[in-house]
Amino acid sequence: MGVTQKSIEEVDRLGKVSKFTRMLHHPLKYFTALGYRMLIYPIVKKPLYKKAALFFGETMEVALPAGTDIFISGGKSHDSEIRLAKFFINTLKTGDAVVDVGAHFGYFTRLANKLVGSSGVVCAFEPSPDTFQVLNRNCKDFKNILTFPLIVSEVVGAKSFVSFDSLHSEYASTSIEQYEAQSWYAAAKPTITQTESTSLDNFLESKQLSPRLIKIDAEGGEWSVLKGAEKHLETAEPIVIMEYLTNKTNGAYQKCIDFMRSKQYAVYLIDKSGLPVLCTNVEQTLAIKSVESDNVVFLKAKK
Repeated sequence: MGVTQKSIEEVDRLGKVSKFTRMLHHPLKYFTALGYRMLIYPIVKKPLYKKAALFFGETMEVALPAGTDIFISGGKSHDSEIRLAKFFINTLKTGDAVVDVGAHFGYFTRLANKLVGSSGVVCAFEPSPDTFQVLNRNCKDFKNILTFPLIVSEVVGAKSFVSFDSLHSEYASTSIEQYEAQSWYAAAKPTITQTESTSLDNFLESKQLSPRLIKIDAEGGEWSVLKGAEKHLETAEPIVIMEYLTNKTNGAYQKCIDFMRSKQYAVYLIDKSGLPVLCTNVEQTLAIKSVESDNVVFLKAKK
């Protein structure tokens, strides 16, 4: 059975109900995840690896506490992630090629793989060592998913990379300054390593690959990813999806918007049906909605 919009509605519903209702839906999962996060993790500081049943009929491994939402809900239940999953479902076709930059445990990697099938290909990048091991285990049984423990940027060579404890693993980044004022930062004990980096232009040319869709979730490194894909953006015109954070990062994300517009891309947000809606001012639109982040879609502008 194919993946349909209907199949993700339960994840959406669970993301909007009270904690009590979520607990009633899967009490064992709820108490396992929340109990571990609140009582055990603060002491042991080590992840608990569990299997999660995904909304599209497959299972994947997550590390608690970071993977709590997927473990309980069967997907990422934040509104922006629900709409992004719906966009994937609406957009990706059998045989498509997809690149997932910042794949984390591989939730969107696996969803993309389900949609493109065995005749497609998904390339997933995750430079954080511990997180990459989870991603790799989640993808090793699929011959058409290729995983790489690499930074994606404009640099081909070594680059500094910051990893955090399991609770904050989704914040791993090439930029540490953005977190230094956060309340959780001091206790998260960042680890800085020299990690190999590649550019998408270099990678795609070496693989002779032209993806239909590129998803970027690089925690502040989005500009560098786009700059390293400049040639491919000009010649192949892929769909690009980028997480956008509001004006707390010194205009870094607006710089990405301006860059993509210079490449003749139009800017869209994703509506509740998973369809792109043209957006003239992302910062203003998110401010009106009182949200701090969303996924922005870049589509080649129609002539």
